[in-house]
Amino acid sequence: MQLKHHLKKTGQSENEFAKRYKIPQSVVNRITQGFDATGRNWARIYYATDGQVTPMDYYNKAGKRRR
Repeated sequence: MQLKHHLKKTGQSENEFAKRYKIPQSVVNRITQGFDATGRNWARIYYATDGQVTPMDYYNKAGKRRR
């Protein structure tokens, strides 16, 4: 599941999610727009979403970015 879908499903704004899990809001926004983040931020997002959002949700099997 992509982060933008998780936020919609849980009714959280990007800002609320960022503050709650100590992730810069700019990073949350960048990911919801389809861009990448560092490993530390991905780890926090994975933890915050109980494993529902992973970096692999943004790549196809060939390793190419999805949009």
